[in-house]
Amino acid sequence: MDEDKRVFVHTEFTIESGKFAEFKKIAQELIDVVEEKEPKTLRYQWYFNKDRSKCYLVEEYPNAAAVRVHVLHLGLHVRKLLQVSKVTKFTVLGKLILPRRALTAAGGQNFRYWKGPAR
Repeated sequence: MDEDKRVFVHTEFTIESGKFAEFKKIAQELIDVVEEKEPKTLRYQWYFNKDRSKCYLVEEYPNAAAVRVHVLHLGLHVRKLLQVSKVTKFTVLGKLILPRRALTAAGGQNFRYWKGPAR
């Protein structure tokens, strides 16, 4: 796989107090869609801190086209997720997959690949 084409998305969510169960249910809906409809998604992993007030999502795609497919599948579910949480950090590593203004509006940053080995 060409390392310079891979795209990584890292998102940190702050979960509203008392909304963890609802957040987790919606996250599972997202996971189910990815497992069912997105064979090219390489990584889609959710992590929670100890008190379950924050969540960190790590995504990996082979290229920007796979990210576009992902965005099309999950729009409605993401809106539901944002009703019980807010994005506190959003970073795209690799080729920019959103219009710059959309990334900036979401508080996101984009870093382009330079070089280094991946195993």
